[in-house]
This record gives sequence, C-alpha cells and structure tokens, in this order.
Amino acid sequence: MISDGSGVMANERQGYWSLSCGLQAVDGLTVSKSALLDGDDYVAGTKSATEVYNRSLDRYSSHVQEGREAEADVVAAAMLVALEDDGFSLSPIMLDNIHARIFEPATVVGFDRRWVGRHRTVNITKSEPVLGGRSVTYADWRMISDQLRYDFSEERRHCYGSSLNEEFVRHFSRFIANIWQTHAFREGNTRTVALFSQKYLRYLGVRCDNMLFMDNSLFYRDALVRANFSNLELGIAEDLSFLNAFYENLVLDKNHNLSSYDLNLHGIRVDEDLPYRTY
Repeated sequence: MISDGSGVMANERQGYWSLSCGLQAVDGLTVSKSALLDGDDYVAGTKSATEVYNRSLDRYSSHVQEGREAEADVVAAAMLVALEDDGFSLSPIMLDNIHARIFEPATVVGFDRRWVGRHRTVNITKSEPVLGGRSVTYADWRMISDQLRYDFSEERRHCYGSSLNEEFVRHFSRFIANIWQTHAFREGNTRTVALFSQKYLRYLGVRCDNMLFMDNSLFYRDALVRANFSNLELGIAEDLSFLNAFYENLVLDKNHNLSSYDLNLHGIRVDEDLPYRTY
C-alpha cells in the first residue's frame, strides 16, 4: 500500500476523510465544494492533512464568514489532523482535548469560544426526530466530571482479551454510549465522541474502515440516542442493538442493514398538552 510520506497509507487517508467529512452530518452540516476538492487532494496524497487544515482557515480568515458550511469545513479539517495523530490517553482529559482541538478552529467562523473544551454549565434537552421529538435525559451539569471519571475508571478496569468478537463490540458500544449520554459539552458531543472512539479503537490495535461514517453518520447518532432512551410508561427500554450493529460492521466486517427506519419509534409524538400522543 502506498504512503504519502507522512506514514499514512492511501486507504487510511480515504477513511480519515470519510469520517471527518461524513460526521458533520450528525449536526446537519455539509462541507463546501472547496473543502471536498481539498479532501480529494488529501485522499490522492497531493495535500497533507495540515495543508487541508490551513487552507480551510485561510478560506475564511480574510473575511469573517459565520455559518454551518464554514463550521463543517474547519471542523472536518481539524478532525483530519487529529486522526493522523496517534497520541491517546484513556481519560476524560482526552475527551476534553479532542473537543478543544476540533472546535477551537471553528471559533473563527462563529463557534462560541466559551464552549471550547469546557464542560457545559447548564442542563440541556434536544428534540430528537427518532424519538418523535422527545429528548434523551443527559447528565446533570453538576455531575459531568464525576460521571466521566466513573465511566473511564470502569473502562480502565476492563480487559478486552485478545480476540475481536461480538462481546468486544457489546462492551465497547456500552462505554461509548455512556460517555455520549453524559453530553459533556454544549455542542459537538457526537463528533467528539465519534472521533474519540476511533482513536480508542486504534489504541486497542483495531484498524477500521472509517468510510462507514460517510453514509451512516445519522444512523450512528440515532443509534446513540436509542441506546440512552427509555420510558417505562410507553414500554420503551434502552436499546443498544443498533449501536452494536454499527460497530459490528465497523470492527467485525459484518453486513448489518443500518436502516434509519428501524431506529425510529414509530407512532410516538410529543404533544403540546400531553407528554406523548400515540397514533
């Protein structure tokens, strides 16, 4: 396999760009045509990740341009650089560092600097279409640090053994779902957790085809939502099976059908007067 001289193989470049570009869709973002051309050059090995990153900043530095496309461009480029960096630590600090690293550049296009790499100081809800407009219950902001410390401490105690199998995926998926549910940051949680998960897999010695994220990033987010939503009154339990299916495709080369239709809680809607209305 051909390398571009930076130690990154051609197939890895394609995967890194697919992950970085595709993950913008989890927040309804798409990169610009200019960024896609830079990405093509990166995949071809004619531009380095750093060059793509610098070009994304240069594109907006001469004139301040706030907007979703601009954010997608600079965050995707920053993720590309972070993916090429093998540095990793299994700690909450790593999660904070990743958030800061990929969203600091976005402050030039309107991302709030007060949120970069810092835990939120308010409780939040987010309407999820997959839940009929309902929100996952995220961690209380006062407990974010404690909850992350606990989850990471438990993960460090776990031994994955020496085989890649469904048990590996189930435990890994549960850990990733747990830290996503904490929702440590005001914005950018899914992109941060997804990038963390890929760097963690590489740390564990698992090489993945990251192109899966290009076409399935929305499924990935919705799978995280379903893994963390339950409602006893409606008979709904947390369902990790969708996230397991995604990671089994990614890690074990399975061929599960990643259908967003299957993820949706069909017939459940939020009503203005009642907590739920069912159809």
